[in-house]
Amino acid sequence: MSMTKGRIALLTLLSGLSLPASAQQDVVEAAAAPTPSASDGSPAASDVDMAAIPVQGPVSEDAGTPARERSASRLIEEVVVTAQKREENLQDVPISIQAFSADALDAKGIDDPKALQLTVPGLQYNLFAGYSLIYIRGVGTDAFIPSADASIATYIDNVYYPFGHSLASSFGAVERVEVLKGPQGTLFGRNSTGGAINIVTKDPGPSAETSVLISGGRFDQLNARVYTNMPIVDSLAVSVGAIYNTEENYYSRSADSPRGVFPKEKTKGGRLKLAWTPIDDLKVVLAATSLNVDGAQSMMLPATDVKPLGAALGVSEAPAYQTSIDAPVYISTKAAIFSGDIKYSTPWFDTRAIVANQHITSPALADYDGSSQPLFTFESIGQFADVFTGELQLLSNQDTPFADRFKWIAGLYYIDSSAGYDPLYFSAAPGALSYLAAPTGPLTGLTSPLISFLKNTPGVGSLLDYVDNGVTLGLEGVLDTKSTAGYFQGTYDITDWLAATLGGRYQVETRDLVKSNVNLATDPSSGDAGTRLIRYPTQSAHTSNFSPKAVLDFKPAEDQLVYLSYTQGFKSGTYNIINIYTPTQYIKPEKVTAYELGYKTTLLDGHLRFNTAVFQNTIKDLQVQTISLTSGGAVKFETAGGARIRGADFDATWEFLPEWVPGLVFTAGGAYLKGIYTSYKEGSGFDEQTGLYFDGTIFPNRDFTGNKVVRTPKFSGNSGLGYGMDVDSGSIEVAADVYYNSGFFYSAQNTETASEDSYYVLNARASYFHKAWGTRITAFVKNINGGKYSYVKQELDFGTANLLAPPRTYGLRLNWDF
Repeated sequence: MSMTKGRIALLTLLSGLSLPASAQQDVVEAAAAPTPSASDGSPAASDVDMAAIPVQGPVSEDAGTPARERSASRLIEEVVVTAQKREENLQDVPISIQAFSADALDAKGIDDPKALQLTVPGLQYNLFAGYSLIYIRGVGTDAFIPSADASIATYIDNVYYPFGHSLASSFGAVERVEVLKGPQGTLFGRNSTGGAINIVTKDPGPSAETSVLISGGRFDQLNARVYTNMPIVDSLAVSVGAIYNTEENYYSRSADSPRGVFPKEKTKGGRLKLAWTPIDDLKVVLAATSLNVDGAQSMMLPATDVKPLGAALGVSEAPAYQTSIDAPVYISTKAAIFSGDIKYSTPWFDTRAIVANQHITSPALADYDGSSQPLFTFESIGQFADVFTGELQLLSNQDTPFADRFKWIAGLYYIDSSAGYDPLYFSAAPGALSYLAAPTGPLTGLTSPLISFLKNTPGVGSLLDYVDNGVTLGLEGVLDTKSTAGYFQGTYDITDWLAATLGGRYQVETRDLVKSNVNLATDPSSGDAGTRLIRYPTQSAHTSNFSPKAVLDFKPAEDQLVYLSYTQGFKSGTYNIINIYTPTQYIKPEKVTAYELGYKTTLLDGHLRFNTAVFQNTIKDLQVQTISLTSGGAVKFETAGGARIRGADFDATWEFLPEWVPGLVFTAGGAYLKGIYTSYKEGSGFDEQTGLYFDGTIFPNRDFTGNKVVRTPKFSGNSGLGYGMDVDSGSIEVAADVYYNSGFFYSAQNTETASEDSYYVLNARASYFHKAWGTRITAFVKNINGGKYSYVKQELDFGTANLLAPPRTYGLRLNWDF
């Protein structure tokens, strides 16, 4: 039922190589040094690698050094992004984006993807059963099985990672992280209906460099990372990165738990990257990554708000940061990723080919009842994903005809994947269901329709006898996907201040349910599914889609951009791959249409950056997931007819006293959201009094039309203050920030038991950078106020699983670059 800590720990590693933070001063000195000239007096392009020098802002007339560098602040920077598949200044792109360099991430204390929500307005980043559940502006998914697709596409070095397992571990070292808001269907493709997270790591280069990070903190946390770049010859360089993270679980077992402490959370891996430039116009980058993630935390389902059924079976609520689970929960992800990126420039256009192969296994075990009672467990011993992707891009360059007015990109994309459970074990302890079938008792009148239904369902009656005597079922479900797409996007400068962008993506896709079976497992340790009890027929679905995009942007004044955009996004249809007593169902594709009016400006000689947007997202055939043992297969997808989310957001960075107190920077951001289900007439959920599941199979559906869309807080925002000061030996930096969330619902039913109350989180850090040694030491405290908020709340048959985010943590971090 889980799919691994895959995607995030994958981030840890894949994003684990980056520009050394302490190299800033050397870059400043290099930028201020005299530039070699060609024979005609112009700078010699071959002698200066401008791409290696980050843009830092206005140049101080008195010092000849960028003013922002002199302020010693890492929060003020100009960022180059690739949101449109080419390098552009963040402020020139007519898309709502927030982007952070490696230095900015470090200065903000962001060391893993989950922390991004504390600084990106409108982003919700939750974690459940090893999966990253990501929402942007209210568009996202709470699904966490291999047949489910994310609504926020994650790319690492232009490679798409379609499955959400293990993406929530630490970032590692990155060059840049971009958060793109709103549908990105034209250039980022399927399953980017809410946006995209684009992570860029550094390619090997001609200069030798090494970066080391060691961090320790509460709960015996130890994080270690090393990255080194080694030029072999002028045209060939290799980089090697390695990570090792370990910490104790901040949850403990309650007094009634029959087992001891949890295993440590561990992440370890390595990446080898090679860059070869045999000629000036050709560059080849090859990468190989290996990653192992082990632990228990994301598989815990601590029970709260125990339902009558749970109470009858002995389930009790554990205190905060404690759990009473009896099963040896775990998750163990192993990932191997190989990729190649070839770029070739011609006088007409640039060509780029990107291929990648991903193999991921993620066995895991969850205690479904979340209690000390030996009732039900799920063990995904055969959880896997095999993915091949290929993309061909043609991009206009400065030599392309009409390049002064027209920029364009065309491409072809292909994905071939297979993922699922082969098998997933569902185990019921002896007598676990006997209470439901008892002739007398407080729940008999309520559960008798369920028992009657199960006993009279063909092929299930005998299965119920097995379950009541204690049984392990081997559930098989595998989904294959093949999808091909072609896309084009062009921007034409009508005048110097007015431009129009048109684009579209056409894709065809086939999804094959190649296996959906129920087996009686006699020897789960063997990994065999067991003896076949029920075989559901294989199925196939073929879809096609066109996702258009249109943008009009104009510049009313220097350093100002206004844009109006219309975009569509497409999320693939899918199947319920795990079915116990109901046939397999196909879930229709989800479509999002978005309108956005945005404004970007840079003022006060570059010391103030302010971006804002108002938007509307309309969702058709919204895919929703519910979980119940009485849903036919524990995890069930269904379709809400429609939803609408309206809102506005902004982000600002302001160095407000550059002359008097250089380096004093204020940051702020906020998002206002109003999301409702415009049509959801056949909703599934749990009765507020009895706690029994309804989905139209036994108990009737309910109408959720008009309810609030999940994970859409009315307001979420952040503000912070940072100060950087130069000293003779280096620099000192202090910063604090606060994040506030007004609260939201986790279920479309809008029950209080699956809701998040308003909360705030206060963080602070202080660092000293010693220039001569290239070292920075940072002391940090996270969640100073001890705010209690959840990574996720999920209603289950016996209660609400509530996994809290970490309490107050603190520690020291050492960065050393040489």
